[in-house]
Amino acid sequence: MIKKLKLILDLLNKREKRQLIFVLFALLVMGFIELIGVGSISPFISVVSNPSVIHTNAYLNKIYTHFNFSSDSSFIIAFGIVVIGVIAFSNLCLAFVSFIIYYYSGKRLHSISMRMLEKYLRQPYVFYLNTNSADLSKTLFTEVHTFVNRVLMVSLQLISSFIISLGIVILLIIINPLLALMVSFMLASAYFIIYFLIKNSLTRKGKEKATLNFLRFKYINETFGGIKDIKILGKEKVFLNFFSEPSKKYAMNDAVSDAINDLPKFLLETIVFGGILGIIIYRINAGTKIESFLPLLTVYAFGAYRLLPSLQKIFKAIAGIRYNLPVVKNLYNHLIELPDGEGLDNDSYKLPVNNNIFLKNIEFKYPNTNKDVIKKQSLQIKVNTSIAFVGSTGCGKTTLVDIILGLLEPQNGSIIIDDIVITNKNRKSWQKNLGYVPQFIYLTDDTIRNNIAFGMEPDKIEDGAVIKAAKLANIHDFITNELEKGYDTIIGDRGIRLSGGQRQRIGIARAVYHDPSVLILDEATSALDSITENAIIDAINNMNHKKTIIMIAHRLTTVKFCDIIYLMEKGVITDQGNHEELYKKNKFFRKMADGKDRS
Repeated sequence: MIKKLKLILDLLNKREKRQLIFVLFALLVMGFIELIGVGSISPFISVVSNPSVIHTNAYLNKIYTHFNFSSDSSFIIAFGIVVIGVIAFSNLCLAFVSFIIYYYSGKRLHSISMRMLEKYLRQPYVFYLNTNSADLSKTLFTEVHTFVNRVLMVSLQLISSFIISLGIVILLIIINPLLALMVSFMLASAYFIIYFLIKNSLTRKGKEKATLNFLRFKYINETFGGIKDIKILGKEKVFLNFFSEPSKKYAMNDAVSDAINDLPKFLLETIVFGGILGIIIYRINAGTKIESFLPLLTVYAFGAYRLLPSLQKIFKAIAGIRYNLPVVKNLYNHLIELPDGEGLDNDSYKLPVNNNIFLKNIEFKYPNTNKDVIKKQSLQIKVNTSIAFVGSTGCGKTTLVDIILGLLEPQNGSIIIDDIVITNKNRKSWQKNLGYVPQFIYLTDDTIRNNIAFGMEPDKIEDGAVIKAAKLANIHDFITNELEKGYDTIIGDRGIRLSGGQRQRIGIARAVYHDPSVLILDEATSALDSITENAIIDAINNMNHKKTIIMIAHRLTTVKFCDIIYLMEKGVITDQGNHEELYKKNKFFRKMADGKDRS
């Protein structure tokens, strides 16, 4: 258990641990107050059952005399009011400490989620190539929530309940050591035996839960991500069935865990309160006057009333931590074990590009593979020229462009901008020069304005820059003439209300919003019809020789205007030249251009 608690603490930063110390101090004070509240019952019952105690007990008699009570009845009434006040104050403190626990846990839900998301955002691009987005979503949402509400908070409740239980047991030992130890041993043994019997089942179901939760997120992402294909193919029921099995098992695992956690409560309540009633029946049957053991019995009854819920919380906390331990370990792997990654500060200067971009002896292979995707390639790109990479699928052209974008870091070689080598320290400064248009444009369920100025805070968006970018992308007229709300039009999830060509042009507008000096297009027209493609090419031609343009070509017709076309094969640039030169001298290029116009 100590190892598990250490694992939990490791997920908290220094500030969160300092706040935790305050919470633990509050729990300690609360335990002391709870002890006073329970302890105040016994003297009161003793006085009620035998008023002569007021005068025979030195402490009670001194209080009686000091406050000038006129009768035993008035003393008992005042005593009762004080006891009620102590119990009320004790419960008020319990409520306050409970609020502190919930407040602390709520703050951790926010802070750990933020730290987790920041850790993900700091990871290099290659991290996302090897990680399922469903796993990240699952960890960020459900597992952080599970950790805070079912591990961290119950751990605090475990400590709280332990302090309360310890205080009550100490009080009962002071009153009657033998009976208290017997009762404590009986209750603790019962909980331990039950926990021992079910701990392996909890561990197994906890591991199953982690896997099932991943599958739930995976199938949900796949369902909504491919909803168009699912609708066309009529596969709704298939994907519903995919989700059904892990969802059902996940729910049943939680239900079984919760049922197991409550199991001791019903058994031990029966044993404890049945035992108290049994003692009463036995003593009465033996001829013992009830007044003689009523104070002791009342304290034990009230102690049991307070002790059982605390013991039950301790059991539920230990069982819950064991059940959710896979979640804690997964969070530890993501939040602690993942490297810190790169900084998020985007206020770096913009690295000027005045003459050329030089790729020198670039070599690259993806992690956990032995295959060289790029094999010691060098090339020079002059400023304000347009180039293209063409070749068959898997030849390395996208990887080479990702290296230029600074998303992938080559194992050997370097990118040199006007004699300045790009490193981790100045990579963001280099990226400030880049505008990027992928094959599939990611659009948010927001306005056209916010999608063009993607990532900008709404109050910092420059409308003039938005309109200028839209005009360069040949989409301004469509926005202003055909959309009732113009740039304030909501385009739906992933731009579902727009055509493919319109989405691509918004992507181009987004890429040029910040006026980059280098525009990179990764098969940006491959999914478009020829008419729409021509419109996109016209938009790109508007910027030709005004910006450095780097393209990955899907159709060779789209790169006819390029100054240089690089033909790639198996990670190597095999030929280069303009469209006319390559058509004349390269058979493979000519074959692609003649009727097989796809790279």
